Amino acid sequence: MGAIRDVITSFDASSDLLKEAKAHLETLENLAETKVNLFQEQTLVALLGAGVGTDKSPAVSSFGSEFKETHAIQSTSASVVPDAVMSAVRSFVAGGGDNIVNGIATLFTTTVQTLLGQENTEGGTADTLLIALDGDSLVRLDFHAWAQSVQSTALQSQLEQVSAFYARKSIIDTTKLDFSTFSDYFQPIVKADNPDLNHLDLLEETKKYFHEYTDQATP
Repeated sequence: MGAIRDVITSFDASSDLLKEAKAHLETLENLAETKVNLFQEQTLVALLGAGVGTDKSPAVSSFGSEFKETHAIQSTSASVVPDAVMSAVRSFVAGGGDNIVNGIATLFTTTVQTLLGQENTEGGTADTLLIALDGDSLVRLDFHAWAQSVQSTALQSQLEQVSAFYARKSIIDTTKLDFSTFSDYFQPIVKADNPDLNHLDLLEETKKYFHEYTDQATP
């Protein structure tokens, strides 16, 4: 897994056929950049409308950091995706405990691997929204991924898919956060890191964090 631009730079365009393939690759790079910028715009719109009217997603009080990346992926490099996702999550949610970071990384990795495991001839997308702990704050994590399979046989020796990833971290407005919403978007993280946790223990763990970070009573 590497940057699409790196593949373009190293591409041997010594024949007309390969020149055409390289031009196609540059088009795919532009498409990936367009997708990641679209994710950025869509996330901003979603955040501005969060918790308003019929929208039940976590409302935010301020925007945090973001990351956006595009990649060229071969089947031989797909195995490094979990490590890459873990590294990105650890730097992105640096204030979270290991159990929370591991849970987030597991969910994001599953999202990415499922997407990359598909035959994305027309381009496929996947989205994940979570509530996480980051230091003394509750944060909303919006994650979007896109991948498209490469059809050119001249390119397939270099890469099999192009992809784009976008994530943004935002501080949650805890005065507008109820337990039901918190549970919907936080429990998956706890469950991902503790798959054998029973329902009652999962509920108690969720209540503990909700009370600690919002100072609200739980049902």
